[in-house]
Order: sequence, then C-alpha cells, then structure tokens
Amino acid sequence: DVHLDPSTRADHLAPNHTNKWLGNKNVRKAINMAIDRDAIVKLVTFGYGKPANSFLPAGMLYCNPDNKAYPYDPEQAKALLAQEGAEDLSFVLTHEAGSKVDEQLAIMVQQQLAQVGIDFSLRKVDPAQTIPVLIDGDYELSPVYWTNDVIDPDQKTTFSMGGDSNNNFFTRYANPEAAKLVDQARVETDIDRAHQGRDVGLAFAEPAQDRVLAAAAVADVVLHEARRLARPHEPPVRRHHRHLG
Repeated sequence: DVHLDPSTRADHLAPNHTNKWLGNKNVRKAINMAIDRDAIVKLVTFGYGKPANSFLPAGMLYCNPDNKAYPYDPEQAKALLAQEGAEDLSFVLTHEAGSKVDEQLAIMVQQQLAQVGIDFSLRKVDPAQTIPVLIDGDYELSPVYWTNDVIDPDQKTTFSMGGDSNNNFFTRYANPEAAKLVDQARVETDIDRAHQGRDVGLAFAEPAQDRVLAAAAVADVVLHEARRLARPHEPPVRRHHRHLG
C-alpha cells in the first residue's frame, strides 16, 4: 500500500513570453482552453490530483477556491486563434528526459493541441540541464512545478509575478501592475487588505475579467495540483524553487 498525504505541488506549462505568439494573451488563452486538465489529472496523477484554478497551490494562505478556471473548449480555442490570425503555429515543448511525469504530460499536451491546429515537437534535455535551460530562456514551453516551503503566498507571488531576477518563474512575463500589487501586499499589516492584495490569483487568474486576460492568465497554463505525496517511479523533486539559485 502507498500512504497518501495532501501535497502543495502545482504543475504549470510555462510559456516563454519573448516568443511572438506566446506573448499574445489570446493565444495563451487558446492553449489553456485546448488542454483537457481532467484527462491529464486522471492519467498523470492516477486521479490523485485536481485541476488547478489558481497559480497559488491549494492549502496556501489566501488561495481563493472560487477562482474560475478556463473551461476545456477546443472550438473556442480555435476561434481565438483565428481571431489573432495565428495559423499553422508550431512550438517546441522542452522537458526533462527520463521523467515519466514530464513525458506523459508532453505527449498529452502535444495530442490535445494538435486538435486545434497547433503543432508541438518534443525536446528532451538532460536532467542536469533543465534548470539552466529555463534560466537562460532557451525554451518556448516547458513543464515546471512548485511545492511550498511556507503557507504564506509571498514566496509564490514574488517568484511568479514580482518582477525579480527569476524573470517571473523564468517565463519573462512582465506586468508592472501585478508586481506593484505583490510589493504592496508584502508590507500590508491589515489582514483584510492583505487578503485582498495577496490573492493576486483573483485579480490575475479570473477569466471573466478583461484585466485578467491582459495579464495573461497568470503567465502560465496551470495544469493540475498533485495530491500524491510520492510516486514510486519519480525521482525526488528537482525543480523546487529552493534549488534554483
């Protein structure tokens, strides 16, 4: 038997925003809507996970369970791509060689995006090179994941949208408004106001708000939150932010 405990792991498909098309908010939204998160959770986590609705992992302070996630809607994804004139798109998905999770995820994303006309080629890199590739920006899309050190959201919000030397989780995403909210929340002493400010996921991951779409669906395609503490075939976490320098 395998003992299961709650996990704060959240997986993302990180786009490099310096790419012309990945820098386009509607193209990123289309990619979101073309990915069947439920199918990924079922296969990759054996059902021991759930689709994420925020870049903040479940269990983190101020994570808003009421955030709306983009629905799985390939037809709407096609319409958004057509609206932007994004035809015959082709991207390279870079992932870690030997990681069963990354390999399964990459193949599923490749197959799902093919249904909306986006071609994905897969590029495997040595495990020792996965972080340098992200740091150098030598990728177009890549699976990444996060696990919490602490339950305070300062870590994740700063790392993902604070505009520091990590280049916003290596995505090169730039949003001065989001960075300003993060800075304000970090020094806010009023609990109620801190709650509003720190849940940047509400302001920047809510598809129903125009401001959110402009903010790029939080820069990442949030795929799933894993609930399994350990998987027999997977080596220890190597992409945790503590090891990123």
